[in-house]
Amino acid sequence: SRAGASRVATVAMADGKLPRLSGVDVCGRADRLVTFYESCFGMVRAEGAGHAAARMAFPDCPVSVYIVDDESGSAGDAAYDVVISCTDAQQLASCAEVRGGAVRMPPATCTVGPSKIPDEPVGTVHETFETRVLDCDGNAFRAVQRADHPPAITRIVRRVADLEISRTFYSEGLGLEVLRWRSNLQSSPAETSLCMQLGDPAALGGAAVLEAAPPTAPAGCALELVYAFNSDAPDPAQGSAGTITVECEDVQKLAERLRGHAASSVTVSEDGTALVADPDGHLVRLVAAA
Repeated sequence: SRAGASRVATVAMADGKLPRLSGVDVCGRADRLVTFYESCFGMVRAEGAGHAAARMAFPDCPVSVYIVDDESGSAGDAAYDVVISCTDAQQLASCAEVRGGAVRMPPATCTVGPSKIPDEPVGTVHETFETRVLDCDGNAFRAVQRADHPPAITRIVRRVADLEISRTFYSEGLGLEVLRWRSNLQSSPAETSLCMQLGDPAALGGAAVLEAAPPTAPAGCALELVYAFNSDAPDPAQGSAGTITVECEDVQKLAERLRGHAASSVTVSEDGTALVADPDGHLVRLVAAA
């Protein structure tokens, strides 16, 4: 619940802001992925690629896709998805097929819920119109149509084996605030799962859920953790695929903190960054906030 904010106050930056989710890695051949994201998603190439061959972003969106030029990397068995907003899901799906990608789910009305958060009645179900596609190197994206909202990266979805252990890592350890719990027992397409969204409450813009955030809300991205019933443990992405980048004030301090909050490994580099594996082996890259 929102009450979790008191537990993460100790990792806030000096300006009072919590660590911020700022990017996600995808793997493949950089030249063709740049063209795919420009043509199908409307992203533009940005400066400051850092560890990657290229960095792609939507205008005025603070979250980026980092393209790691590595065709051997893979997303594992649906280990993660990147969720974006778009103005026309049908057009995006058609473009993905033409540009060498694939459509996992044709554009359709989907429902999620029921949810259980403090700001709306228990059992509320939300509808979206979305499509699910693979880019030309097999990285998974979900595009949610929102004609009233500028295109943006809105969520990064990770499959986890235990929601409570993952909450300890990401909320109490990393410092992301729990925004929403929901079950997918009444969802369409049908799922038997529970999920949790974490991030900056400012991105909600006063709405109960991210799907309903007004266009005037500050751009932000949530991390969505999904636990699926009756399924095997999630297969972490291989190589750099699916690695999320988190900006923080003190990389060394936060990396050491995560050792005590269920991190499965912590590696601090000489360049001042750190790679931390969460309880399921998914990677988190810590970088100093600009």
